[in-house]
Amino acid sequence: MNKAAPEGRGAKFREWFKRYGMVTVFVPALMPIPMPLKLFVISAGVTGTALAEFITVVVLARTLRYFGAAWLGVTLGRESTGFLKTHAWDFVAGAIALFVALYAFILFRDRRFGSRAADR
Repeated sequence: MNKAAPEGRGAKFREWFKRYGMVTVFVPALMPIPMPLKLFVISAGVTGTALAEFITVVVLARTLRYFGAAWLGVTLGRESTGFLKTHAWDFVAGAIALFVALYAFILFRDRRFGSRAADR
């Protein structure tokens, strides 16, 4: 099957997602409060993200998430749900900060290592 090369905004989105998209999958998969993950999962599929890379990112994020939830449960017991509800906006701010930090790291890595990192 011969696929035509994507052009315009579609091509820009694919290139952006290949470079930074797994960050947008990692962050919402990590957060204990509901965040929109489906759009990013679908985008990963549409852009042809490698299955191994996708599974690695999701498993890592979910492992950290559920170990964090277990730690909260052990530490706070039944109060952990109230803690999560009370600090929901803190988690949103943390998710945004994490996304920015990971994005900045990727930009730094690309500048530092040049085209080698960008070509992956």
